[in-house]
Amino acid sequence: RGKHSKDHPLPETDSRRNVAGIVELVVGPNTQKDIDGLPHSHPNAEILCILSDGFYEFKGRKLSLEIKMIKLKKLSLVDVPLTNLRLNDLLTPNIEEIELKNIPDECDIDIMLSRLRKICIHFWSGPSKIINDMLKTAQALERFESYKLRVTKISFASNELQTIDLHRADRLEELSVWAPRLKFLGLQACPNVRRINMIRSHALRRRLPFDFRVNHDLFVQCKNSQISSQAFHVLRSYPRVIFGGPEHPETLSESMLAQLTM
Repeated sequence: RGKHSKDHPLPETDSRRNVAGIVELVVGPNTQKDIDGLPHSHPNAEILCILSDGFYEFKGRKLSLEIKMIKLKKLSLVDVPLTNLRLNDLLTPNIEEIELKNIPDECDIDIMLSRLRKICIHFWSGPSKIINDMLKTAQALERFESYKLRVTKISFASNELQTIDLHRADRLEELSVWAPRLKFLGLQACPNVRRINMIRSHALRRRLPFDFRVNHDLFVQCKNSQISSQAFHVLRSYPRVIFGGPEHPETLSESMLAQLTM
């Protein structure tokens, strides 16, 4: 931190800096009113973060996020007791990045954003259809990262997608991927993978440059995972695949899971 004045402004690393366009809300008794008022109080906000007040019990708290914020580019929701979440190209057409961590499984989520580039989801066990409908619309997606996303089936289709990281996807059984630019596929600690489809041809191929070529490797990380022989064969026979790449730190529970599935 240190001293600052007109002649010595705050350094970029100082946590006291107020950045225009960023709104942070902490869950409290007036949070719904604050959310509903955002289009008027912060019409030019580009980043919205809503955080828990430190209590993770969702019972008795009901929040809804379905507002029009044309300029919003990033949304982060952490430990928020949501019952309804609506994001689409009419309400929030410019969102490129979303972060959802520990949102109630029962939350009615409807995310249809064509400009999404980055998705991060931690601790969620809702219907697979919600995630797949979101991904079907996000055809410009570049990065998908999750931890303990407990869906049984997930499908990706994007010409821009470079990273898929599904860490501790405990219930994942089926994975489908069209991603000609993919550089990393993370399946660390996924104990139930039965089917993998690395799609060789897709309608999105027509949007690639005429002379499109890929000259980089595709790293696949499957440490502490149980992948069927059929699924493993699909990976091994796919061009560019090299087994390895970045690893997540191994937790005690992951280590125990690995021992049980050996």
